[in-house]
Amino acid sequence: MRDGILQGGGGVRTRAKQILLVERLGLGHRLSYVRVLAEYAKLQGYGVTLLVDESLSGSSEYGAHVARLDFVETLFVRNLNLSEVERISRRTCADLVLIPDGDHWLPVLLRRGWRGRGQIRVLVMRMAPVRHLKRSTAFAWRCLKRALMWAVNAYPRVNVLELRSALRPGRPGRYIRRVTDPIEFDADQAVVDDLRRQHGLDEDVYWFGVVGAITERKNVGTIMKALAGLTSVGASIGLFIAGKCDSVTLRAIAECERSLIDAGHRLVVVDRVLQDVELDASIAVCDTVVLAHSNEGPSGILGKALAAGCSVVAAGAKSLRRDLRRVEGSTWCELNVEALRLALGRAVEREFRERATNRTFSADFAAILLRD
Repeated sequence: MRDGILQGGGGVRTRAKQILLVERLGLGHRLSYVRVLAEYAKLQGYGVTLLVDESLSGSSEYGAHVARLDFVETLFVRNLNLSEVERISRRTCADLVLIPDGDHWLPVLLRRGWRGRGQIRVLVMRMAPVRHLKRSTAFAWRCLKRALMWAVNAYPRVNVLELRSALRPGRPGRYIRRVTDPIEFDADQAVVDDLRRQHGLDEDVYWFGVVGAITERKNVGTIMKALAGLTSVGASIGLFIAGKCDSVTLRAIAECERSLIDAGHRLVVVDRVLQDVELDASIAVCDTVVLAHSNEGPSGILGKALAAGCSVVAAGAKSLRRDLRRVEGSTWCELNVEALRLALGRAVEREFRERATNRTFSADFAAILLRD
């Protein structure tokens, strides 16, 4: 991209590069990516406009992540689509249009290419679902999606990038540039202590945690059934569920709560969108974070858990198994009740806990996405 030249009364001056950030759903950590990118763009002296779907106006996700970014001009559009993005790109004189959650946009870009102003850059976050798919089918699905990424990336003024795990970034992509998932972890001890007091998270209980945006793909029901079968480990056990839960998850909690309590275990549920500092504190109070995922792709919660010094029990997604190969004190298993029960029991017996190491890789993530 080029900085434009403007004529003013004081002579020639450089026009700041204009960035248009686009977010359609605002679920999970998507708006935290928007915040990271907006803050980095400001540090570089860029002008930043955020284009979001009208449904996000007043949402808790919007309030938690980006409402406080007073340097960003936010535009709300009903039923946000590519034609609207193109129109706004011309209106804002955008040099770069950046979509951190680009999976949804690949098919429409393949059909028509990019007709807006400047360049458009989309980040692909998820490569394939895993539930109900045979290995050969999942492989074919990933190949198809990669072919789609290559085809879209071939269009003029279109860049496709792929999100990779911070634990396993791999080699630079030959055709598709790879971006390492940012890890931000900064647990304030006062917030951690307050969280324990507020929700009765006693330190003499071994806490398993499911945190973040909690949807069906995190399989809370399967986790609760596995914990209900864990009755002879010689320790007090609790399950801490923290983050906005979808309707499927809430039904699963209601259905499994009694069996969990009958087994003598604790259950604490905080069903709301967490501020960044609350998310980090929620991870810090856990002894083991449980990631039972029904889709492939990097997990920001995994990176935070390891930065917090927690052990991790992962299940389902093969990408999680690859990420944990060289991680001490963590394990991966198949996504079913019995396998999870055994893995969770081993975690309690192991009593692994490292010292928390607050760290961040967000600047690298933003620099790659925003660089010329």
